Amino acid sequence: MEDQTTTTSQFDLLIVKDFFDAKTCGDLVHEMRRAPVNAALTYGKGEAAVDETIRRARHVSPPAESVLYVTQRLAQQRPNLEKHFAIELGGFEEPQFLNYRVGDFFVAQEERHVFCAGKPAMESERS
Repeated sequence: MEDQTTTTSQFDLLIVKDFFDAKTCGDLVHEMRRAPVNAALTYGKGEAAVDETIRRARHVSPPAESVLYVTQRLAQQRPNLEKHFAIELGGFEEPQFLNYRVGDFFVAQEERHVFCAGKPAMESERS
């Protein structure tokens, strides 16, 4: 089945319908529920660390085959992403599997550099 994409004018968002078929989605959810979990890390100054003042969530470690499958599906969407966002993409990071329970959160604070995998993902701008 060919992927169908939808855009929205309210946000610069690309929605891929049926990114996973129902069976695959169910299988991934089942694996995630059985996978090992750890507190999710934050990245900033210094080494990655658990900082529940910035992020409270759980990092789930599904089987390597599932991570590879999700990575391949994302790679297949590369042409759609490049077209939609009008940018040529370089490499991409391995996907993170996070579980947010009721009360969990992620806060990108305005006066702090927020990093993802050791690289700046968002920087505050000051004049």
